[in-house]
Amino acid sequence: MDQSNHFWLNLDIMDGAEKKIAMAQKLLQLFKKAKGPHRKSLTDQQLKLYKEYLLAIYARQSGATYREIALVYFGQKRVNEEWSTLSRILKDHVRNRVRKGQELISGGYKSLL
Repeated sequence: MDQSNHFWLNLDIMDGAEKKIAMAQKLLQLFKKAKGPHRKSLTDQQLKLYKEYLLAIYARQSGATYREIALVYFGQKRVNEEWSTLSRILKDHVRNRVRKGQELISGGYKSLL
């Protein structure tokens, strides 16, 4: 994810998405710290991906377009250069993150318990 870009979506249309993201991040931190014989271990990379999935789905549910989400992950320059080309790499990455986020909030998080 391009760290030089900020999540610039209009917060007025987000209807508490920031709160959902903060709660999801706390939940993922708890999963990472949880102990027990049945708990699956989350690596830092997995934790980062789950956060990205949740950010993508909450942004999408709040009205963000796939292109706007791509701007957050890949930056203005890369999106401008690649979004309208025949390559579907950026679009596929965004759609995958949104799909995985939907799976998590639809009960997929239970597999992490």
